Amino acid sequence: MIRGAVNLEKLENKLHEIKLGSQGIFVIADQHNRIILHPEANQISQTVEKNTALIEAVEGKSGQKEGYNNRGELSLQSYMPLSGLGWGIVAQQPLAS
Repeated sequence: MIRGAVNLEKLENKLHEIKLGSQGIFVIADQHNRIILHPEANQISQTVEKNTALIEAVEGKSGQKEGYNNRGELSLQSYMPLSGLGWGIVAQQPLAS
């Protein structure tokens, strides 16, 4: 068995270096559709319900779409799987901004 570790704090810092606009964020969910990385601490461990892009990323799909984030905001979203981990990542920017 091979084991590894992911330093989420280091990953989050690297993602913050990428500019998404004033309201843009990255979100990562695990293979159980639980949010494991989000800039708002109260979203961590929440189950992904509304963010279909993030659900599709966890399922191994990638693409771009307009969709709703977990807070119900309509957003532009780009998503892809993190296949080595079974996770998914989405970069999203609310349309209102």
